[in-house]
Amino acid sequence: MDNPESAAIPSKRSRSRIEVSRETHAYPRKRALKACNTCRLRKTKCNNERPICGFCQTLGAGLDPASQRVMDRLDQVLRKLDLNEEQSSQNFSQILRKLDQAQPHHGRRPDTIGVDPALDSASASQQDTDGDLTMDENMMTPDGRTSPDAVIDWPVFKNQYPLGFITDSLFVHAYASLTPTSTSDELSSPSINEESVPRLVEVFLCRVHTKNPVLDIETARRYANAVAQHGLRWNGPSCLTLIMCALGCTARPFSDLYSQSLSQDQNLSSRRLHGASLAMGRAYYDAACKRIGLLEASILSSQCIFLCGVYEMYNLNPLKAWRWFSNSSSTLYTYLRCQDVYIRDDDSAVSCSTTQRLEASIYWSSYKSMCELRTELPMPASLLAEVKYPHVLPTPPTRLQSTADSFSNQEVEMSSDKMQEQAWFNTLPAPIQFDDHDIRPSNELQFTVQFRALEIKSWLYRPFLYYTIHHVPYTSLSPRLQALVIKAVDTSIHWILLRPVRHRHQGTWYVGRLVLSSALSLLAAVKSGLEDHVRKLGEWRNIVKEAISALEFWEDESPDFSKGREVITVLYNELDEESSPSV
Repeated sequence: MDNPESAAIPSKRSRSRIEVSRETHAYPRKRALKACNTCRLRKTKCNNERPICGFCQTLGAGLDPASQRVMDRLDQVLRKLDLNEEQSSQNFSQILRKLDQAQPHHGRRPDTIGVDPALDSASASQQDTDGDLTMDENMMTPDGRTSPDAVIDWPVFKNQYPLGFITDSLFVHAYASLTPTSTSDELSSPSINEESVPRLVEVFLCRVHTKNPVLDIETARRYANAVAQHGLRWNGPSCLTLIMCALGCTARPFSDLYSQSLSQDQNLSSRRLHGASLAMGRAYYDAACKRIGLLEASILSSQCIFLCGVYEMYNLNPLKAWRWFSNSSSTLYTYLRCQDVYIRDDDSAVSCSTTQRLEASIYWSSYKSMCELRTELPMPASLLAEVKYPHVLPTPPTRLQSTADSFSNQEVEMSSDKMQEQAWFNTLPAPIQFDDHDIRPSNELQFTVQFRALEIKSWLYRPFLYYTIHHVPYTSLSPRLQALVIKAVDTSIHWILLRPVRHRHQGTWYVGRLVLSSALSLLAAVKSGLEDHVRKLGEWRNIVKEAISALEFWEDESPDFSKGREVITVLYNELDEESSPSV
């Protein structure tokens, strides 16, 4: 029986609301057409024709072109906003998926290798502290951002040279040299004297090992004595001994010979000066290369391969050095992975502190070497960048460490860049402290640290020089920015005038590249008119000539120096003609 009250109330059929996800509205919406002002006032239908609708044409109504252009631009802006909203939504979804994949898993991390369980608990706090410093994104470095090609690509040079014009000569030369050498060159190479091995190894320990401490000194001497007594064999110790001898022949002492002005002996080149020792070093190097292919993945093989890369850097062959450093990284990665699995399965396996120190030394040396090359060359990152290596950087020798520790507890609040720089300088051990304004360093370790400091300064200050050349005139800059521009010019000049650019060492190629970049930076500054405001640019002609002399000295060994010298000479002549008073 029907309820009378319910009959009196009109029945309302309830309709469930259909839930529509926000994703269905994520498509780019098209803005609805808007009637013109005349049709809106008369409340008539507008056909939205442009630039004037049909009804307005019939009435002869006037057209405001400016208002119409504003409306069209607003329509374009709204369409772009809708499109960007869709793209942002897609990018956000990708980021969320990557974050889900990057969440730490319970248990052991598969990409953390080389951890010794016996030492893990003792160094857990230290590893936790260093964990943030070895994340993957921090281990990846951009490539080729500070190279001479990056400077020559500045707009002030008006695309006079294509991108990569200087560095590409290295790849062209490497590809052209793939043809096999003649047998006469192999027959004329000097022979190896096994009795000279201990002496050459001592030279290596004195001139090379101090900058690349990847070996145990006593073990190296024991290998050298074994070769002198029993002869060379086809094993790892003989291979390591041969590459040490090759570097002992190639490395030169740091003496006053390399501190004389480059304007002297214009016809003297690096090969003519060091030809005999380079040939002897090549003989030992070739003998070592014949044995490397027989070695298994181990610390010893990683040391041999890494030192082959160091040898190629001494000979200004960055592409060959990169190949060796890359192989050293992959060999070490294989070794650490095998060690990690072995220790995990055998709880009683323990690695000694000496082995762990050698592992850390070769790890950081290989990784650092590839990062340094990537600052100049467009090459892939090191395989070791993907490894969360748990061990810290190796500590310096105790004799140097005690000096550095005396400053470690000082807490000084820095209010300027100069104070920060001075504070860093004060923490350096006395044997490697240098005079920042000295262009004739007397100690090789001091020169090495000074070289690195000047290199970093040039990278830091060069963007300010770029800024005033291409964006804001020097006179419009604040005093703070003007000081930074002057620092960029001073650093470039100081680097070119630094006398030991004739000294052959592992970083010689970087020295030449920085001389090239510095000369191009000074030419860009002169070309933009900064010579009238920066006093030190008044001597730019003599400074650029000094850079050309430095590149001429090494260009027989590195084709990019020859190409760079040609570029600097052309730009120098152009600027010299423009700035010379007309007769």
